[in-house]
Amino acid sequence: AAISMENARLYTGLKESRDQMSRWNQTLEQTVDERTRDLKQINQQLEEEIAERRQVEDALRVMDDSRRLLLSNISHELKTPITSIQGFLETILDEVIDDPRQQKKYLRLVLNKVLHLNRLIQDLFELTKLEA
Repeated sequence: AAISMENARLYTGLKESRDQMSRWNQTLEQTVDERTRDLKQINQQLEEEIAERRQVEDALRVMDDSRRLLLSNISHELKTPITSIQGFLETILDEVIDDPRQQKKYLRLVLNKVLHLNRLIQDLFELTKLEA
């Protein structure tokens, strides 16, 4: 009878331990599920932020490329009239043209090129103000 009582007590203790471990396991599984959901949500948010940053970086890259192209075009547009002005002035200074009417014609061409340069610079200034 003493052995039966001892076995019953051990069996009851084992059953209680098993039930306790089952409850702990269930609690642990719930905690793991909650943390997994939280991590998935955080991962989704991070992926969305990364996608947004990539879009911003792509837009900035396009803007930077456009700005480089614009500067290249501006350089070309400014260089062309300056080259013409230089050629006309050298022609006049080298006295290649003696006729005062022809010299005046060349000076008018120089003036027109300078006015063109002023318009280009004014356009550039307006563009800079718009960007700001």
